[in-house]
Amino acid sequence: MINKKYCVLACSAIAAGVIAGVFAAPLLHVHSPGVEMLSPQWAHTYDSLDAMSVDVDAVVIATVDGTRPGRTVLTSNGTASLPFTLVDLSVEQVIRGKVADTITVEQTGGTVGDTALYIDGDGGMYQPGEKVLLFVNAQPDTGFYYLVHPQGRYHVINDQLFAVAPESPAGKSLDGQALRGAIGVIKSAD
Repeated sequence: MINKKYCVLACSAIAAGVIAGVFAAPLLHVHSPGVEMLSPQWAHTYDSLDAMSVDVDAVVIATVDGTRPGRTVLTSNGTASLPFTLVDLSVEQVIRGKVADTITVEQTGGTVGDTALYIDGDGGMYQPGEKVLLFVNAQPDTGFYYLVHPQGRYHVINDQLFAVAPESPAGKSLDGQALRGAIGVIKSAD
């Protein structure tokens, strides 16, 4: 009898812990020591795939060749540093716009001293060999490009798109879609 009560009590405590963890985990930002997540406000947001498609300088399918440290920007009072990472890509297909066979995307985030700073919600750091579909704009005077918004980045796996921002209007349009069909939709945007 005591074992049965103990077992019911223990199972109840475990269930309560699991339920509390499921609901509390999204509220907590627990990161590894030396890693800091930044929450940006994007300059451009888009209410549709069409709007994003026509607003950008280029839409490309590319493979990540590698990453390297980029510039570091100091805050206006000089108390904090914001690093950038340069992502070198081989362009496989240009869907809209005109770009060279290789491009470099400047991504916010990287390492300053012993601390890695990353943008929360932009899909994380690019990985060598990763195939992506990107909506990008050219940066003046640098020759680099930048991602217009997280809804402009898609992982391409087995010719299927996986949105970095699946809840966004563009993400809802393309997430889970076959690459070939998505290309047609992007090309026809006006």
